[in-house]
Amino acid sequence: QRVTKEQSDYMTELMEWGPCYTLWANSEDQLTGALLTMSKAVDECVKAVKDLIDDTDTRFAQPLKEYLLYAECIKTVLRRRDAIQNEYDMVVDELNKRKDEKENIKSSDQTYSIGAFLGKDPEDVKQQKHEKLEQQISELIHQMETLNDKTVVANADLKADMERWHKHKQRDLRETFMCLADLQITYYEKSLSIWENTIRTIQNKEHIQ
Repeated sequence: QRVTKEQSDYMTELMEWGPCYTLWANSEDQLTGALLTMSKAVDECVKAVKDLIDDTDTRFAQPLKEYLLYAECIKTVLRRRDAIQNEYDMVVDELNKRKDEKENIKSSDQTYSIGAFLGKDPEDVKQQKHEKLEQQISELIHQMETLNDKTVVANADLKADMERWHKHKQRDLRETFMCLADLQITYYEKSLSIWENTIRTIQNKEHIQ
């Protein structure tokens, strides 16, 4: 962005110089041809700078932005993957708690449980708790397996994407920066040619009034 701004500022300055040479030519009879030639050269340089700015944005800045966006996408995918993993870990912890509760029920005394105080048989209370825990454990196991499948798929997709990205990253970045260098070279060659032609034109007496 800084380079583009500098180029844009430079183009703005050039756009101001062209008309100056034209106005100057109107008041200098002997230099009219040379000054108009200078004005034309400045206008051509303006076009060259504009082409450079446009091509740099299309062929360098945009591809680079796409790489940055891809990196952000990877971060988002990693956060989602971590969220699935965290949920999986929480389900595993909850499952282990329920299994421990199930084991403890076998030796627990339900005589003083709320159900027993309400007149229920302690063994019935124990059986109900056991069945409830069995249901919860079954649901947690299913949830754990589902989350595990999601984690496996997410890891596989992420690994494939990262491997593909790393495989092409170095080549793509090299080509992108080589493209930028070519654009700069083309611009300076074009600018040099403009001013060389301008000098020859001015030195040619046929173009000087």
